[in-house]
Order: sequence, then C-alpha cells, then structure tokens
Amino acid sequence: MTVEIQKKKYSTLQNAIRLLNLFSIDQAEFSLTEMATELGIAKSTVHRMLISLETEGLIVKEPRSNLYRLGVSFHSLGNVITKNMPYQFSTPILESLQKTTGETSGIMVLEKEYAYVVNLVESHYPIHYSTYIGQKEHVYCSSTGLVILAFQSAETIDSLKERINPPKDFDCKIDSTRSNGYYVSIDEFYENVTSIAVPIRNGRGEVIASLAIAGPSERILANKIPNLVKTITSASEQFTKILKSGLM
Repeated sequence: MTVEIQKKKYSTLQNAIRLLNLFSIDQAEFSLTEMATELGIAKSTVHRMLISLETEGLIVKEPRSNLYRLGVSFHSLGNVITKNMPYQFSTPILESLQKTTGETSGIMVLEKEYAYVVNLVESHYPIHYSTYIGQKEHVYCSSTGLVILAFQSAETIDSLKERINPPKDFDCKIDSTRSNGYYVSIDEFYENVTSIAVPIRNGRGEVIASLAIAGPSERILANKIPNLVKTITSASEQFTKILKSGLM
C-alpha cells in the first residue's frame, strides 16, 4: 500500500508572512535559495513574492551580496505597535525590579505558540542574562510563556497543543504553574540560567503577559527564590494597577 505524504498548502499571503517571519536578530539576511528551502516552495515563487515586498519597502536586496533583509518600513511599523501597547509604561517598574534583584528584568506576551519580549531592562553585572526586545521562545521552552499559558482557558491550551508537539511533562508544568502562581526554571532551558516568571493581569483580572527576571544560576540561589518571587509578584501588581487605571 502506498502512503502519500501531503504537504500543507499555504496561500500566497500566508507564504509572504512565513517569508517575513524567517528574519530574526540571529539571522538578518537570507539568500533566495535559503528562503525557498526554509519555506519548502519553488525559488520562482519566492522571487515573485520578494519583488512585491521590495516594492512596498518591506524587503531590501543588498546589491553586493545578493542577500535579502527586512526594509526600514518595519521600523515605523514597530513604533506603531510599541506606542499603542500598554507595556511602554512598564519601564520604571522594570528599572526598579532590576535594581532590587540585580538581574535582567522583562515583560513577555504570548502570540500563538511563542512568548515575545516586549520590554526589558538588562542587568548591570558583567555576567548576566542577555536578551532583546522582539526575542521569541516556544511557549513550552520558556518560563515566561508557560506562566501566561497556564492561566488561559482549557480551549486555548488544547488549541495550542494541536499546533505544537509539547514535551511529555507539558501538562504537569501547566498544572504546577497554575497551582503555584509562578514558574521557576533552573538550568532547564539554558545552561546556568535561572528564570522566575509571574503572571501580569489586566484591569479585568485576565492574565495578558508575564514579568520575569533571569540571571546566572550561581547568583540566583535556591534559598533566594521565595523572596524573589514575592518581589517580582509585587512588581507585577504595580503594573496591574496601571493597567486597571486605564481599564485595559
């Protein structure tokens, strides 16, 4: 019996979005061949999309290297997003949290199966956990994603599990996070990195983001974690008050 493997079909728009999502801080440039390989579609199709995206200023081709990168149009689009998000008001809270704990502090939101950094203040220690605004991690590979997802509806969690292949202990992590009200990862996702994340609630009590600190495990010792959880939770409650004042 012959088994046919059917590839998922995407519309032209979906493929264009998939193409744009290839770019990241870690890989800011791609060749035409690399994009076609990553997307699993013909180079001629990718080339047509690139021409359209170049016309709109969303993609730029470097003449010397023939590599493609995102255009400056995304800079203005990014400003539109950040200026209309409530997280821009979190900087003083993050600065205070960083000063109190000494570690990198940040706010993350959940988008589909990823947790994205939307604001952060990095530690001043020479050795510290370094990240950047826009960095994304799979929801099951980050304390920040798990602490948001744990407080979503069962339908949302089940829907996500249909799209990803979570680890066997995924449900246990969700249950324990919901029970504890926070998530601590010690050398779990990155070697010698401890992260502590708590949920952020809006004015209606809904969990819409997470607040976390991260740093070297040799500095964030186990006996310090209970007090750090209280400190981060207090900072989260301050931000909730800001959101509540605007009924967000």
